[in-house]
Amino acid sequence: MRTVAARFDKVSGLLTGQSFDSFLSKYSELLKIMHAGYPASKGVASPKDFFVKEVFHKLNKIVHFGKIDFQQPDAEMCFTLASTVSQILAAMDAQRRHALETKYSIQTQGPS
Repeated sequence: MRTVAARFDKVSGLLTGQSFDSFLSKYSELLKIMHAGYPASKGVASPKDFFVKEVFHKLNKIVHFGKIDFQQPDAEMCFTLASTVSQILAAMDAQRRHALETKYSIQTQGPS
């Protein structure tokens, strides 16, 4: 679980029982901001891989190789994509919380 992509899937699996991309395929409204701002993201097979390529690979170029010649549009895209990932993780967390609350409610109500 060394790669960012594997970590996305691990967190998604823990919260939703699904891979990152599977979760997004069922909740595509979470990707509307990304698709609106970056139409090229509509054609990708894996939103997870798009996030990794466009955010984390660029971050690695800065941190590990000292590449600092990115422009403002690059920074805006990374910020928007990171914000979108944050919203996706919040939605996964909300789904997990709802599932736990439902399970608890069923267990505490007992037979009528």
